[in-house]
Amino acid sequence: MTVTAPPTRAAYRDLNVLRWIAGLFLSLLGDQVFFIALAWTATQVASPAVAGLVVAAGAVPRAVLMLGGGALADRAGPRRA
Repeated sequence: MTVTAPPTRAAYRDLNVLRWIAGLFLSLLGDQVFFIALAWTATQVASPAVAGLVVAAGAVPRAVLMLGGGALADRAGPRRA
């Protein structure tokens, strides 16, 4: 078992961590805005029922890729430093 030294500064003070958090926030915000805009546009063009189908059709590939990516990540195991 290897003992590592504690970090020299807190994670919330690390500029790389703050950049990562900002990027993650903007990415998640963009995803949510996309789904809202997609549903709103589908409602304006067709009916709310069609909007539900469009949103579901947009979410299915994302769910499938997340399941596949999770299976690959589990198979690869944790990253070694």
